[in-house]
Amino acid sequence: MKTGLALVVLGVSLGAEVQAQLLVGDRQRLAFERPESWAMAHAAAGTLFLGSGPPVPEKPWHLQIGAELASIPHIDRADTRVGFNGTKFEDLNKSPVFGRARLWLSLPFKLTAEVSYAPPVTIDGVRPDGIYGFALERPLVESSRWTAGVRLFGQAAHVEGSITCSEDVFPLGQPDFERNPFGCAAPSSDDAELDHYGLEFSSSRETDDGRWRPFVAFALSRLDGRVQIHAPLLNGVIDRSVRETSGTLRTATLGIRWRPDDRWDWTVAVSYTPLEVERPPDFNRDSDDFWSLRVIARLSLLE
Repeated sequence: MKTGLALVVLGVSLGAEVQAQLLVGDRQRLAFERPESWAMAHAAAGTLFLGSGPPVPEKPWHLQIGAELASIPHIDRADTRVGFNGTKFEDLNKSPVFGRARLWLSLPFKLTAEVSYAPPVTIDGVRPDGIYGFALERPLVESSRWTAGVRLFGQAAHVEGSITCSEDVFPLGQPDFERNPFGCAAPSSDDAELDHYGLEFSSSRETDDGRWRPFVAFALSRLDGRVQIHAPLLNGVIDRSVRETSGTLRTATLGIRWRPDDRWDWTVAVSYTPLEVERPPDFNRDSDDFWSLRVIARLSLLE
């Protein structure tokens, strides 16, 4: 009798727990011009695994290590209204910069392989949880001063953080329709995957002293974006919706590469990625582009 009563109590408790945590959500494939897709493209543009100028071949097995720091432009509050096709504010301004470590290895046949890694540093509730890049590049045309090259690159990016329900946007846990219209109960733990792969062409001319190399580059990137929402709402509801999109990003870069000595190599570049979006109420297609200033330092481990 006692055993049966215990099972009944356990069953009621489990039922109450399931009822208290009702899971809702759907999966949608979004057009690339939707506001939600624009937000994913904007975030991906800040992490594109672009080169540091035209490939300059070194001796085979020459190893270089370095780091990159790129700016991320601030998004006006009106433009953070991207959820539900441009009707809900999201917390998109998480960090003004993006950084990663980079490593280059020169190979035979004038090839250079490169890998990158972004450390899992939490900033304002968002943490990279695996951002790995790989690239292979080589010069196509070389003369006494001019160099043109090609770069094949790809990156797998997974980021976790509070985007859909953030205390910086809503008074969490308060049933206030004016200030918390979507009923966010606590910070969300959303998962974003912003994988991309692409091709970049670049050209430069070396100065007479061999230390400066101004360059231009153009890249085409294919973005596969996916956001898995995990937002606790009022009344014990948890939103587990999924939003997916894909599209092509075009990026133009203007920069200069400086080699002060045989070991150090510095690159400063400005990149521009045009982005289009259709926002309510008229849903006309507008340009809301991405600009970034990038600084890359590399150090040769072999003289």
